[in-house]
Amino acid sequence: MGNAELLLVISDVKLMLVELKAEYASLKDEIRELISELGEQENNFLRYIGSVYRDTEKMPYCPACFDKDKKRVHLKSSPTDRNTTYFTCPVCKEWFEEA
Repeated sequence: MGNAELLLVISDVKLMLVELKAEYASLKDEIRELISELGEQENNFLRYIGSVYRDTEKMPYCPACFDKDKKRVHLKSSPTDRNTTYFTCPVCKEWFEEA
């Protein structure tokens, strides 16, 4: 391989390196954006606490509706004569005891 051919190979490698650096920078930006979005979405996650799902505001959601259809249905509090709180779902009509 002569000097001219080596210079062409080196030139091609340098061009590929520039392209890879640009792609790397773009991917780093995308990762930063995704991490930021994930942090924002964390507040929308439901957690299973006791017998119901709750969000960050501690609002109870029906686990039956969420597990089946991923619907976020707020439960209604049902008063009782005991110190136990029950929730009922206005959609599926199931009831849940506060744990």
